[in-house]
This record gives sequence, C-alpha cells and structure tokens, in this order.
Amino acid sequence: MGNMLRMLAQRLKRIRGGDAGLDCSFLAIDMTHPDWFARAKALHSAGKLRESLDCLDRAIEVCHNDVEVLRTQARVLRELGRQEDAADSLELALAFAPDRTDLLIEAGSVAREMKNETRAFDYLQRAIKISSDNVDAHFEMAQTCKRFARFQEAIACYKCALALDPNHLASAINAGMVYLAHLGDPAAARRMFDYALILQPDSVAAQANLGLALQEGGQIEGALEYYDRLISLYPKETELRWNRGIALLGKGDFYRGWLDYEVRNSRPGKSGARQFPFPAWGGDSLKGRKILIHAEQGLGDEIMFASCLPDVIRQTKGAVVECDLRLESLFRRSFPDLRVHGAQRNGNRDWLKAFPKIDVQVGIGSLPRYFRSHWSSFPRHAGYLLADSARCATWLARISALGAGPKIGISWLGGTHATRRHLRSLSLVECLPILHRSDCEFICLQGGDCGEEIAEVRSRGIKLHWWPEATADMDELAALITSLDSVVAATSTLVHLGGALGKVVWVMVPANPEWRYLWQGDEMPWYPSAHLVRQKQSGDWRFVTQEIARQIGHGPV
Repeated sequence: MGNMLRMLAQRLKRIRGGDAGLDCSFLAIDMTHPDWFARAKALHSAGKLRESLDCLDRAIEVCHNDVEVLRTQARVLRELGRQEDAADSLELALAFAPDRTDLLIEAGSVAREMKNETRAFDYLQRAIKISSDNVDAHFEMAQTCKRFARFQEAIACYKCALALDPNHLASAINAGMVYLAHLGDPAAARRMFDYALILQPDSVAAQANLGLALQEGGQIEGALEYYDRLISLYPKETELRWNRGIALLGKGDFYRGWLDYEVRNSRPGKSGARQFPFPAWGGDSLKGRKILIHAEQGLGDEIMFASCLPDVIRQTKGAVVECDLRLESLFRRSFPDLRVHGAQRNGNRDWLKAFPKIDVQVGIGSLPRYFRSHWSSFPRHAGYLLADSARCATWLARISALGAGPKIGISWLGGTHATRRHLRSLSLVECLPILHRSDCEFICLQGGDCGEEIAEVRSRGIKLHWWPEATADMDELAALITSLDSVVAATSTLVHLGGALGKVVWVMVPANPEWRYLWQGDEMPWYPSAHLVRQKQSGDWRFVTQEIARQIGHGPV
C-alpha cells in the first residue's frame, strides 16, 4: 500500500506540473470529497477539462481509493491527450478493484491508443476471462485486433459480440469495414452492412459503407446511383460525396470526380485543410499574381499531383511550392521556374517571410480539378522529375558492372496498415516467378528492413542486389531508378516516383485498388510509362507475377 500511495503522490505532482499557470482560485473553497467529485463532473460536462482535473486531484487527496474518481480522472486525461497519465489512473483504480471489467476494458482501450500491443491484449483478455459474456469486452478486443493488423481475429471477436448482442450495430459496421478494407471481401462486407441497416435503417455510416461494398465489388454504376440517392437524402453528409468522388475518379470521370474530391478536408474525423494567410485560389487567371501551392496527403500523392506544376508555370512565374522535405531537392531541380521550399507540416509559418507578396494559395491536391478534368488533359510526358546527374552517373556505372541483361528494380510492399497494406502487398517469395528470369539483373528498391526476405530468396539461388543506402534518400533512390531499365512495384510511392521519372513501371495492382490506379484497364493516365497488371482474385498474386515475368525486359505490350 505504501508504494501505491507514493505512486499516487508522484502522479498528482506530475499532473499539476503540466497545468502550471491554470487559474484555479475557486479551489480555495473548503469542500468535501463528494463535493470535489461533483464539481469535477460538472466542469467536465462543461468542457473545462483542466479545471475538472484539478478538482479530481483534490478529491483523490481526500479519498485516494475512490475508483470512480480515478476512472473519471483517466477519462479527462484521455480527452486532454495524456494517455500515459490516463493509463496510470486506470492502473491505480485496478489496484483497488482488480476484477472490474469496465476498468479493464478502458485500460485496454488506452493501451491500444498508446500502441502498446502487449498491455492492450493483457487487459482485454483479463476482462473476457472475468466476464465472458461482456459485449463491450469482445468489441474492444476486436478493435484492438484490427489496430494491430490481426484481421481474422478481429472478425471473430466482432461476431462474438454480435452473438451476445444481435443488436450491436457498431460490431456489424466495423466487421464490414474489416472485410472491405483489410480482407478484400466486398461480398462479406455487404452482408454485414445489410445486417446493420436492418438494425438501423437510417444509419448513414452503414449506407455509405454499403456503397463502398458495391463499388469494390465491381458494381460501379450501381454504387454511383446509390450515392446519388443518398446525397439527395443527406446533402450535408460529406462522406457520401467523398465516396462518390472516389468512385468517379476510379472510373475515369475526372470532371465530376474532382468536384467531389474537394470535400476531402471536411470529412468527419479529418483535421481540415491546412491554413495559410492567403485567399483560396479558384482556378481564375494567375497572370501577374503569385500563388502558394502547399503540400497535402502522402508522398506519392505529392509526386502525382506535381505533374500539374508545369501547367501552373505556364500561367505565372510567381509560384511558390511547399513540399515534403524529402522531395525538396528533387522538385527544385525538376521545376527551376518555381520557388520550392521543403517543410514539416507542424504549423510553423515563419518560412513564408522568405516569400513575400503571395496573392493566393491552393493545396496541391486541388490542381487536377483545374488541369486534369478529362483524359485528354493528361500529357503524354516522358517524365517530369529529374534525378541528380552526378548520382545517376555513379549508379549507372555500378549497375552496368552487373552484366549485360536488363536491370530491373523491384519493390513488393505498399502502404501501411491504415492504407490497406495487407491487400496491396505481397511477399518477396511470391515474386519468385519474376525473379526466376535469369536473363535479368534484379535490384531491391524496397525500403525498410527487408534483409530476412532477401536472405530467404537468395537461399533459393536467386541473385538479388541490395543497397539499403539507396532507399533511405529520395534523391539517391531517384538516381538509382533512372539508371535502371524498368521497375516492378506494388502500389506505392515507388510507382509514382518511377512514373514521374519516365521509367517503365510494372505495377502489381490488387483486385480492389486505390482510385489512382482506376478500376480497370492497363494504363495509368498520370504516367504513360506505367503498365498495370491486375489481380484476378484478391490475395492471389500468381497471375500478376507470371504475366510480368512473361513481359518484363521488353516493355509493355
């Protein structure tokens, strides 16, 4: 008990230290433990989180083993973004009430937010062991499985929650999204969303997700008709317009698709468009005006949308481009008529002082709305990015020494767990039909620690060259790619970089791809040199690798 009290005292000191300067003059009032707690709850309800936290501290000083006070303290800390302190509060509460299932569930949820996989599963397993029929415990376990990419286990837990409570709407919707986004099974997803709509016919989330299931099941026209009907019923639901926009872009209906794409920053849960102190540009003439084009979305998106920068250059010589730091030198070299600044997206705007008299601003993702509204407006370019010539010469000499056959770069992973890596990626072993082409020299372009996979294929007699330093720097990677004959890649930044450099890129496309790769066809309008090879069935890469193996080294046919 002595250790516990010392821990409590240390935590109170740390929590108060984080609130230095807070006006808590009202705390001079002499109140009892229940009064402090009641006051804390009232302040919490009013959104005064820091004041509520200080009242909770006072309540704990009077009665340190009140589990409800500790639990409320954890919730307030969680809302303040102080997950570590919230976890401590829950751990203290559990010391006094170790079998409280609700506390274990909350502790598991906080551990999940902290990305502590071991602790999250430990808490939830304890909760389920104590109360195997607790729906919330199984639901939180499912959410945790999903967070740590254990998708089949997540489905099993959602179904367990539904078996215990057939009216548990959240389990039905979330299970549908796991089927759709991570397991590539739109039919199973549709069954879940249909069931969710039986439970709650007016659920906008279930209806929007049902449209996604239709879309990813190949019923594009049906999905579009469905979205149109939903948008007429719920005109303020931006997620519906976003879904429709993605469907239109994937279909190649760019004019209508870009209009819906503009709602991307106003969707629920999104942080909104990045703020700069200039009026938004609406596509009008830029003659005599300076424009700021700022970064947004992922690295591959920045590269893809940068294909519109030459169109801006033709309208004005007063353009400033803010980009990811990793792209700064590449963009500056490739677009000498632009002023390029690499910056972190941390809210710092001091760098703008070096670029005075800017008139308007636009996110780089809005440029296609004005410059890529139809298929015919995509230029048949031979590359718009330029690698460093000295680095290219160094790599070309190194690559040429490998032998006479075609030099082909390969990358097999794409995305993150949040962006469907499970569906977009394959293992290096699954690429063996390609790597068995003995007349080619293969060079690893995969970033990160892939040493074990490379060792595995080398143990099978495959020759695969790997220079990890080349993938750690964007300029180095661009120079290496420029020195190759072609690239094979899963849907990732590598596709965009290779295509923007004008290199032949063989793209291994999943059955349910991102809109950038369209829903059908073997061409990618952004990159004339890209050749898309699509899965016949989700999870089965055999056709893709065999087809690329057949054609590689000879260019698209």
